[in-house]
Amino acid sequence: MSKKLYSSIDEMFVLENLITQGREYFDLRYSRAEDLAKLKGKRVGNNIKGEISEWCFVTLTDKRNDDADLTFLTGIKSGITSTMTSDVVEYNPDRNLVFTKSGSIYYLSGEPAEVPLSAPRVAAIAAIMNQWGIGQMLGMPMAFF
Repeated sequence: MSKKLYSSIDEMFVLENLITQGREYFDLRYSRAEDLAKLKGKRVGNNIKGEISEWCFVTLTDKRNDDADLTFLTGIKSGITSTMTSDVVEYNPDRNLVFTKSGSIYYLSGEPAEVPLSAPRVAAIAAIMNQWGIGQMLGMPMAFF
């Protein structure tokens, strides 16, 4: 199997290009309104794990199973470092709260990030997914941050 060659880092680290293996089965994209509508809720919480700025949602889809989509929150945690949460299970846009499968609650600060995200931000997504072990399965480029 041959790896795709890119002419620049900016081309390599485009969200929709991160998956290079299994593209017939999986897709990674910026979340759509219908993705977020499935997650919309009214839950409130006080035990906030962190504040995320310059945030956006990304969705990993399994084209073979409509119910297997995973949506992640990505952004800058506490104004310092790129982060990505575990699978989002609920999003309360009225209170700017995000609840994850791991039980964490995040507060969304400020406006969402402009999409498409910059190459360094997309590289951080690749690095995190590689750290989780899913990136290698999907042929994502090696990245560190």
